[in-house]
Amino acid sequence: MKVLVWSGIPLFGHKGCRIHYLLPAALGELGHEVYFSAHPLKVSEFPDRLQGQIASHLHLIPPTEIADCLPVDTFLYIDCTPEGVNFYAQDKCPLPHWEEVREQVGNFVYICLDYWEDWLLEVLRKRNRSVREVEEAEKRIVNLSTHITAVSPQLCIYLARKYGREVHWLPNAAPPFFSVCKTPKKDRKQIALIIGGAWYRDLEGVKKLAREHQDWDFFWIGGLKYPFTQGFSPAGNLFLLQDRDPDAILTVASKALVGIIPNRRNWFNYFSDPLKWYIYHVCGLPVVSVKVFHHSQFPDFYPNTWAGDDLERTFRAFLKDLPSLTYPQPVVGFHTYQHRAKALLGILEGKVIYGKATPDGSFHRGDNL
Repeated sequence: MKVLVWSGIPLFGHKGCRIHYLLPAALGELGHEVYFSAHPLKVSEFPDRLQGQIASHLHLIPPTEIADCLPVDTFLYIDCTPEGVNFYAQDKCPLPHWEEVREQVGNFVYICLDYWEDWLLEVLRKRNRSVREVEEAEKRIVNLSTHITAVSPQLCIYLARKYGREVHWLPNAAPPFFSVCKTPKKDRKQIALIIGGAWYRDLEGVKKLAREHQDWDFFWIGGLKYPFTQGFSPAGNLFLLQDRDPDAILTVASKALVGIIPNRRNWFNYFSDPLKWYIYHVCGLPVVSVKVFHHSQFPDFYPNTWAGDDLERTFRAFLKDLPSLTYPQPVVGFHTYQHRAKALLGILEGKVIYGKATPDGSFHRGDNL
């Protein structure tokens, strides 16, 4: 199958965590001919250990050459919101007319990664854009799509109701550069790992956790920059590392006893499917998290998780169970990008793999749950 992929998400952040090429790469690894385009796009910007994988499984093309790849069997439009965060790229390089692309593809798939309305407002204001522009862009892509997927059941239901379309659940997965840390429990220390930027995280909750548990060390890796940490004075046992480097994450994970997801309670996080959970999981760590709605609905899919409304109380509940835990924690094999790619192919064949939402707001479990 010939596949063309457009990612409307800039490849930003630490070069080891630019993950939006992973689903296309997994399709390429399965033997499909895959062309991938995004801004910016240079193989040299990826980690050395991944450049071979990209060169082997993907054909990288600039947006100006998208039309040259047509026709294709399947076109994937991957984004948090159509052309919303990518307005800057359009100013530099106008994107193709997606209506013309639609005429030359078999399947046109919109892959929605986040609920954008709650966090994009500030970005839009800075660029003198309106929310209506983004809403119209999303409506345009939805109308062109033969299939729509989203990363959480809640987001599936939201989109299905909003647009009157079926929306399939295509969960996140762990990047392949994370692996199980096989350190036995006796060689681990009272260390908790936190991954991710400070945006929409419960900073005060993390500080309270560190203050209340002085016998633990808390390592927070990634994206902790002003102004999100303005006025944030960490406790003496809370260490902030800005670079979201996979090697640093694996080093801490090999010594840690738990991974923490300190999300704030808001609409963005309600609709999300935290990538951190999958990273902790494949690293063999149990997870302490603010309650994520669909995690409690699908416990077999999200094992080894302690979740509650209060982060510190949930951490205490985990501590009660810690003496009986073995390490590394069991890993479920379908939390990989290879499995995610196969799930997408199943959706294109008309199957319901994990689940789907219908326009009446119902959610139907799939064959894999």
